[in-house]
Amino acid sequence: MKYKLFSLLFSFINCFLIIPLRYLPIYKINSSTHSDIFNSIINTKLYAKIELGIPKQNIEIPLDFDSNDFYISDINLKNINSKGELNPDIKYYDSSKSISLFPLEDIYLDGNNFYLGEYSKEIFYFNQTKYELEFYLPRTLKKQESGGIGLLLNRFNYNSDRAFLKILKKKGIIENYYLNIFYNNDNIFLFIGKLPHEINSAIYKELKINNNLEFEKDEINILNMEIDKGIIKNIINIDKILIINENENIYNFNFIKKIELNYHLGGINAPNNLLPIYENMFAEYISKKQCFKEQLNIPKNLYFFYCFNDDIILNKIQKNFYSIEFYNKELNYNFTLEFDDLYYIKGNYIYFLIFFDANNEIDINKIIVGKPFVKKYQFSFEPDKRLLFFYKKKNKERKNDIENNNEMNFNNKINIIILLIAIISIFISFFVSLKFYFNKKKAKKKAYELDDEYVYIQKNDKKFIINDN
Repeated sequence: MKYKLFSLLFSFINCFLIIPLRYLPIYKINSSTHSDIFNSIINTKLYAKIELGIPKQNIEIPLDFDSNDFYISDINLKNINSKGELNPDIKYYDSSKSISLFPLEDIYLDGNNFYLGEYSKEIFYFNQTKYELEFYLPRTLKKQESGGIGLLLNRFNYNSDRAFLKILKKKGIIENYYLNIFYNNDNIFLFIGKLPHEINSAIYKELKINNNLEFEKDEINILNMEIDKGIIKNIINIDKILIINENENIYNFNFIKKIELNYHLGGINAPNNLLPIYENMFAEYISKKQCFKEQLNIPKNLYFFYCFNDDIILNKIQKNFYSIEFYNKELNYNFTLEFDDLYYIKGNYIYFLIFFDANNEIDINKIIVGKPFVKKYQFSFEPDKRLLFFYKKKNKERKNDIENNNEMNFNNKINIIILLIAIISIFISFFVSLKFYFNKKKAKKKAYELDDEYVYIQKNDKKFIINDN
């Protein structure tokens, strides 16, 4: 993490933790088909970048929003029941290389994601500071993974004090259980322990997060999180959903009642009922072989759209694109996903990030919103009190700022062009006038030389003019 030491110290004085994250595709891509590429775009996970052990090892562990397991898998541990080969870019922990790993118990316990976990202790490095943290080192995995940082507190198969967040609080690393995920283009950070308005704005500026946002306490809105089968879900109730384009063709889907936030998902998972609208939108371009509809079969069946990366095609699609508006009455707020939020360019193609279940595997009353949504709107969570926080005013301002900045940038470019044209015109006029002046003067001098019939001489410091005639 590239920011100044005083901010690192400031972070810990104020009892919160910053962990860098990155998105990685879940599965290894074996070919370059459009289905494989789209699979790598949407089937992703947020991995925490962690330093631990002596000597230091850099590992990557996914966030787990459905569990409070804190476990780290050994690179030599393989699960024979795992479907699909995991992404080889994921950095695993090698317990055989660490001299600081220390087992704490003679018994093995099961977690939500593993069997026979050995409770152990290892040295972790957070913001250049060393801490000894406890975690489970599994002997058997239920599914192949590099580990897991469980962010829940209410679901467990073992002592609740062994949850990741409770360990951090016990060690004095965090003060509260607040969770925040901030985006700065490809740089992503997990903040634990403080709400956004409680964090000094200098931290945002150094990390260049969300255009140096400053949050205010009176801007915060609080919702209760839902519980589904014992798991806290980041679900927002929807009172109205509209699908609309610039021609004001409006579709109202009253049967969709919820949106679920999924920070791992790379796109928007919509029920099959919405597919005909987007089929109709792309129909003209598909008939001209400019766009395509394709089916992805692994890990599940779904439909998606992609097009040639051509400015003319994209401009036409953008004008006719159907945006999605979610209205929440409790917040009195419209969440919007537009064309600019829902595409991804890779090589000569552009992939649209809204996709549809071919077999209606998701609840038709719900849309699962991933990276395009959570990157645009700032939420925070408190899993212990089961609270969801949303900075409504700030998100409105951010949207307006983006629109204003785009307009200002466009106007600035126009003004710069006009100024350059004016300066060039002045220079051209100046040089033309200057050339005209010297040419005129030269012509006048020649005329005098032709008409001059006098000889000038000097005698005794006096001037005499002698006429040849």
